[in-house]
Formats: sequence, C-alpha cells, structure tokens
Amino acid sequence: MSGTLRFGLTIVKLGLLFSLLTGCAPKPPAAPGTSAPLVYPVLLFTEDKLKVYKDESALTTTRAATGIAYTLYTILDSAGVQYAILKVTDFDNQSGFLNMGTKSYRIFLQLKSKGTPSLDKAKATLKATTLGYDQVQNKSAADEAIGGAKTYRELVEMCGRPWDWR
Repeated sequence: MSGTLRFGLTIVKLGLLFSLLTGCAPKPPAAPGTSAPLVYPVLLFTEDKLKVYKDESALTTTRAATGIAYTLYTILDSAGVQYAILKVTDFDNQSGFLNMGTKSYRIFLQLKSKGTPSLDKAKATLKATTLGYDQVQNKSAADEAIGGAKTYRELVEMCGRPWDWR
C-alpha cells in the first residue's frame, strides 16, 4: 500500500472517529433549572456563607455579580441530599459591563449528588459555617438554633432565618 493511500485512509478514519465523538457530546440544557430534582427549600452554603432559596426559580435567577460564584457552593435540599455544583450555564445573560451587573438572568445548574449526610453531620457542618459567617453576632444562639433542628427541612429553614439567632 502506498504512503499516500495510507495517509488518506488515516484521514478518513480520524474524520469518522471525530464525527462519532462529537455526535456523543452532551447536549446543552434547553432551559434554566437544575439537572437533579431538588426538594425545596434548599440551602446553598460555603465555609462562610448561607443562602436559602424557596423554589427553583429563585435558585436559578441571578445577577452577573453572583452568578459566577455558584460552583463554590454546596446545596443541601430539604430531603437532606447534598449536591456539588459542577457547571453553570447562562440563559439570556447580557454583558455585565453593559448592564453593570444589575439585570437578572436565569441559569441551569449541573449538579452531582454527594449523598445524604446524617442530620447530626449536616448540623455540625452548618454550625461551623455560622462561626465564620460575618453577620452572626450571637454564635451561641446560632449553635442552639441549628442544633435544635429535628429534620433537614427545619435545618434548612432555620438557616434562612438568621435574624432568629443574630
């Protein structure tokens, strides 16, 4: 077989392989939302921030200034399932420069389940978070309020009412 023919066959094989691979690529989301069904309300938290969202629309509506930070958060839903946020896909987002970050837009969150921690472990994690949360002045009241939650839903809802333990 000549070198030219071998080269041509290699190009055809690579082209076929490439077409197969691109055909198997994941499709982008069609609409805002989440990749996993969540039980609301949900809590987004980092080492020093707590945010509670009552429904999917509230969770997936953001502004330019906060939208890029989603992958830093962990989600705890009211059923006790924790999720990592792997990827954020914007919908109808204009340049932050043009709207100065003031226009809200919707997003799609690609989630990965991290399992369901025990209620005691979830409480311990959130107690540690409140100790680093700048807006919490009364740490012992926060510790008592979070420690008193009897269900994951109570725990999430309590974290959404920091004025009860500030």
